[in-house]
Amino acid sequence: MKKSVRKLVLITALIVCANLSAEAQSVSYTIRNEVQTSDRTLEFDLFLLSTDAAIPIQIAEFQAGIYVNPNIENGGTISASIVPSASDMKPSQQPMAITYASNCVKIATRMYPGCGNGTVISASALGTKLCRVRLTNSVVFASEKANLGFNFSPRPYDSRLFYYNSNCVSTQLTTNATNCYSLASNSVLNSLPSVSTDSVNQINAYTSKVKGSVSALGSPFATEHGFVYSTMHRLPTLSDSVVYLGTDSVADSFSKTLSGLASGTFYVRAFASNEVGTVYGDFLSFKSAKLSSELSPANPKVFVASDKLTIDLSACNNETYTAYLLDGNGHTVWSKSLSGGSSYSYGLPGRGVYLVNLISSDGQKAYKIVF
Repeated sequence: MKKSVRKLVLITALIVCANLSAEAQSVSYTIRNEVQTSDRTLEFDLFLLSTDAAIPIQIAEFQAGIYVNPNIENGGTISASIVPSASDMKPSQQPMAITYASNCVKIATRMYPGCGNGTVISASALGTKLCRVRLTNSVVFASEKANLGFNFSPRPYDSRLFYYNSNCVSTQLTTNATNCYSLASNSVLNSLPSVSTDSVNQINAYTSKVKGSVSALGSPFATEHGFVYSTMHRLPTLSDSVVYLGTDSVADSFSKTLSGLASGTFYVRAFASNEVGTVYGDFLSFKSAKLSSELSPANPKVFVASDKLTIDLSACNNETYTAYLLDGNGHTVWSKSLSGGSSYSYGLPGRGVYLVNLISSDGQKAYKIVF
């Protein structure tokens, strides 16, 4: 998934429904947008949705008890907090207190605002967001599903809603006998992403296009993804040549063109990393062209002088080059964009055999340098 830890957000992760009804009013409690933002932090939203737009429901008071799988505690201590500025409720009705105890999140509301001053529950889209909850563990979460769900039993803390009826009397909505529990997603916390190496297509003698795909983001989501490749062994890792493609917020395919390759057989794998670790796809192999009589052509001139690598493009006024310096193992040391009509000098990282590839609109030229 594209590589430092970054926090990422997924739009929809978990839905848990509980239908409540009284006096023809009907409301659904839902938990949505569950996202693990770090190996110790989990966030999710609480929503109320009116299922009958013709009958407005004005909230008098609510409280929520959210069940949490105790196994995710992993021997640590979980604390709960409300994420600021993440509620559709009127300020006078936004949650007043939140605690976590006995694997239950307990959310208390403020006192009754008075009839006519309560928040009206939305009947469109996802409904009215009550709040966004953040759970923070003192240790990393166990690799388990959180199994979040509203609790409607008196203990340890029940979820309940009071509304103002047609006579402006605060009345409790009672739980319907047929509650709705629908899990759209209930991801395992602190899980590795899944990645595959899909294909390698050779474009020309020294260039190949590699494709891979992330089929599962893992949790927290992938913080880096890309390709690793080597000419030395079949299972390259992040210790070999690496192409970083950044963070990944959706499971999707990705590709990269590898240019300026030395001759030989290359082994390549896709990879994805998150806070839990790094995973690799299966390896694929491809061959770049063998060096021939074109090695070290007369022009442009590439040579070593005064312990400096010199690339002389003074006779190539109308051409632009991409220059690659590769070490004896075929690993790219650097790449640079050079303009014709000038001469360039660079220090070399150490003694050894190097390959310089110059790519322009006229093709590619390779130079073997012994330093």
